[in-house]
Amino acid sequence: MDEIISYAKANPKKLTVSISGKNQLLAVKKLESLTGIEVTTVMQGSGNDSLKAILGGHVDLALMEKNFAAQVEGQGVTTIASFGAERLSVIPDVPTCKELGYDVVSSTYRVILAPKDVPQDICDKITATIKKVSSTPEFQKKMLDMNELYKFQDAAQVTESMKGDMDFTEGAKELF
Repeated sequence: MDEIISYAKANPKKLTVSISGKNQLLAVKKLESLTGIEVTTVMQGSGNDSLKAILGGHVDLALMEKNFAAQVEGQGVTTIASFGAERLSVIPDVPTCKELGYDVVSSTYRVILAPKDVPQDICDKITATIKKVSSTPEFQKKMLDMNELYKFQDAAQVTESMKGDMDFTEGAKELF
């Protein structure tokens, strides 16, 4: 990663980075801001398009979801780092950017929503059931088999995560 940063500093905008979403663009912009580099992002329509771009040699780097890690193995592509908050189980030997000294974290998560008029006791029961089921060894194994990093969060924790993402996105406006 340090070599990439050094190269990008010496060659502004020459390094091409394939991305396929706004969160990836924000992560790249934050990395640029922290390191003083400028890269050229190439927006793709999907992660599959980013995969084709890196495998085809059309870009220097690609930001892709963790499920692509297995697909690039043995294809002449090296996984350098992740933008995750912690190391990913599918690539446990790959450090996070934060571990490498670059404070950039970008994670994807899914939430379950209910209409605002659903009684709190019903929401609490749904939450308890999800927590119970997702704590079972069978569920955890299924997540690992699908290369998913699963971490249960209750409503307060999800709200805090979303607030952090909103703050990051709001602060990122100055990067454009």
